[in-house]
Amino acid sequence: MRFSYKPQNPLYLVAVRTYRLVQPHTISNSSAYGGCRSWVPLIPGDAVDDAGAGPVLDDAVFAAVVRRISDAMTGPG
Repeated sequence: MRFSYKPQNPLYLVAVRTYRLVQPHTISNSSAYGGCRSWVPLIPGDAVDDAGAGPVLDDAVFAAVVRRISDAMTGPG
């Protein structure tokens, strides 16, 4: 029902694939990250080394999750 509430302002759903870093990285909070934002560019000193990172879910499991979400969004039939 919520997804049909305002057809002129539809809701969107995005499946995000996450990757496990080789080494954990802590990003300190900064006032530059504050406010209501969808995306926040990292401060240069907070850059994350993603070399060697691997997906948390393997391809088959991730595809099954995306398929389940897609099926739920399109409804029966």
